[in-house]
Amino acid sequence: MFSNTQPMTWLTTSEPMQLEERVLNTDWILFNVQHSGYYRVNYDTENWYLLIDQLQQDHRKIHVLNRAQLIDDAFALAYDEHLSYAIALKLADYLPKETEMIPWYAAIKAFNRLRLKLHDSPNYEFFQSYLRNLAKNSIKIFKFRMSLTDYHIERIVKPQFLMLACEMGIEDCIENSLNEYNSHKDNLVNVQPDLNDVVFCHALINSKDQQTVFINLWNEYTKSKIPFEKTQILTALSCASDEGVIRNILTKMTNPNNKEIQKQDRSYFLTPLATRMSGITAALRFAIGETETINRMEDGISFFKDLLRPMENNIRSQYQVEQLKNLENALNLLDENKYGEIISIIKHLQSTSASTINYNAQKLDRMQKESSQSEADTKVIPSKPVQPSDQPSNSGAAITIFNFKLQLVLVGVATYMLNNF
Repeated sequence: MFSNTQPMTWLTTSEPMQLEERVLNTDWILFNVQHSGYYRVNYDTENWYLLIDQLQQDHRKIHVLNRAQLIDDAFALAYDEHLSYAIALKLADYLPKETEMIPWYAAIKAFNRLRLKLHDSPNYEFFQSYLRNLAKNSIKIFKFRMSLTDYHIERIVKPQFLMLACEMGIEDCIENSLNEYNSHKDNLVNVQPDLNDVVFCHALINSKDQQTVFINLWNEYTKSKIPFEKTQILTALSCASDEGVIRNILTKMTNPNNKEIQKQDRSYFLTPLATRMSGITAALRFAIGETETINRMEDGISFFKDLLRPMENNIRSQYQVEQLKNLENALNLLDENKYGEIISIIKHLQSTSASTINYNAQKLDRMQKESSQSEADTKVIPSKPVQPSDQPSNSGAAITIFNFKLQLVLVGVATYMLNNF
């Protein structure tokens, strides 16, 4: 049924296109078979719910690549306000039954994007609970271990899935992380290599004594002669919520006599640190308190760039905006001319942060208010909104596709599948 990915019709950029297929009101239609084309597809509310019903009844009737496509499209369209989040979240409800990694890969990307936006909102607890319910069964299916027989996609996606599961507080995931760490804490090279990120990160987060875990990981970092192992540990250390641990690492980076962290490796700690609220706050406090120390560094300006640039679009509280202003004032007092470029970066962060906070508040408000509202009829939509030229016909008749522009090519071909088996 899904094996034919040959072009069925041309998609153009200039005129609406009508397909002369008639679909029963009880049958779903699915475009872009095996996700073979470079475009997103939105459907009318009725067809979305027919697809959702199929996923709930027997998700295997829809090709695994199209299951991933449906998740990816639904959340991307919802994020850009082309689709209700109620539909996107309802679509993902089937995931506890999913045994393939590819749909979960699409879901993880969408959930991580939402998680960053929701982190400080009143809805975050609800979102955590929602994700726990989706993932708690799947963690039993995928297991907290890697095997030599695992496919490449499993080696890529499983650690990301486990990281999300642990972040959401699933006890099995946290317990397995702690057990794996404690079993090998005297010889960390024996931790399953593909699971290093998860194990180190969540041993640190969930330990009763983060300082002790930090010392152990740091000792392993200084002993290791393998660059990849060292960068993995640096990335894991960015998970720390203990401000003392974060300050300790930043102090090592800014100490001219300490050569343990190479300049080119700083981003492995600073970039992921900027995705965590506690990390951003701790980093800004450090920068404000240690401006003179950083000023004495040979590459102090470069350090400020490495510290601040990853924070773009991640500043999510008024307190952090105020800290940026305090850092700007400190640098103005220190040497306004020397730090002109850094002050410009800070001003840019302040400007974008204000609009990001505003935008996030509006998006969260929309997510709260949305229910199963009527959506536009079946249409192909680009990454930016396109106004439809006219109204399409109803589901039981021929289906109309509105004007659109493909994201990567100007013209292309469409494939579609009717549920008439």
